Amino acid sequence: NFWNIFGAGVMGSMINLPIVNYYEHGTYLTGNHAHAAMFGVKGNIAIGGMLFACQHLFQRSAWNEKLVKSIFWSLQIGLGLMMMLDLFPVGLYQVSTVFQKGLWAARAQSHVTDSVWITLTWLRTIGGATFLFGGVLPLAWFIISRAGRMVREAVVEEGEWTIYDKEKAKERETWAAGDEAF
Repeated sequence: NFWNIFGAGVMGSMINLPIVNYYEHGTYLTGNHAHAAMFGVKGNIAIGGMLFACQHLFQRSAWNEKLVKSIFWSLQIGLGLMMMLDLFPVGLYQVSTVFQKGLWAARAQSHVTDSVWITLTWLRTIGGATFLFGGVLPLAWFIISRAGRMVREAVVEEGEWTIYDKEKAKERETWAAGDEAF
């Protein structure tokens, strides 16, 4: 997973060296790492698990692979834009201030309301809008709108882990018939 390597690995390693952590802790670099590691890793796993379950709960005709792919990429691109347009640059801006004047100056109101900070914070809305309008809201709509088109429990065989793949069902019957021959 990209976010495991980049968010947790690269960003985490970058800020966790003791000498670096001493200067950057409490800056946006910490938030940058947290966004990438937590949503990028845990959030994607949670959404993947939820969609895996939905694939088995919804009728096959209700599944829209193009929409799910679009949601996935909107979430990834939105998160990446939030990180690269705001969290990472603002974190570096804060750290440069920490090196020059100290942590107090990097967190002072005059610093967090200057033109550089405000511009980068506004740029974050590009990623946030992509994340929200291309990912979160369509995902919620996708799931809620299909609640009425769920597969009835009686239709699903006990122990069956895919209800869509008819070929797997035939293959399973063939294997079962072969096992009985022995």
